[in-house]
Amino acid sequence: MMAGQASTAAIAVPCNRVRMDGRLQDRRSLCVMARGIDMAKTGGYRGAMDINALIEKVKEHRDYRKVGMILCHNGVVRATSRNGDPVASVTVKPDREAIERIVAEQKKRPGIVEILVEVREGELQVGEDVMAIVVAGDIREHVIPVLADTLNLIKAHGTSKTEHP
Repeated sequence: MMAGQASTAAIAVPCNRVRMDGRLQDRRSLCVMARGIDMAKTGGYRGAMDINALIEKVKEHRDYRKVGMILCHNGVVRATSRNGDPVASVTVKPDREAIERIVAEQKKRPGIVEILVEVREGELQVGEDVMAIVVAGDIREHVIPVLADTLNLIKAHGTSKTEHP
């Protein structure tokens, strides 16, 4: 992978990217799933993350009939840091093993059917997608805290980020 080129961090199964016109955008992009085994990088996926593709993957789950709520997070690169300093880009490095452990633990919580996570790796520009999380479960009292906890744990223990002015 060339410097400055982002890729999708992969821990699991292929997720086809379908554009609005119906054509396949990228077959190589992979998604994180708790049952994931494939730790290969995809190298160079630069398109927007597709939350709808992740939701469709959830709908294929054998226990989907138990789902009453699907909650999503789509993180993007901001033009400012938390303290207000300008940011032109960020370099993101996911810890795939840590993310896999976090997802596996969160999936054990009551009512959770599936959790999918996609984290991009490399240098990303302002406005680019960084991380997508989809949590599917039975009721909101179960799903909302799991999304928040999964996000916070991945941000704290599953990724590192360097902001560039």
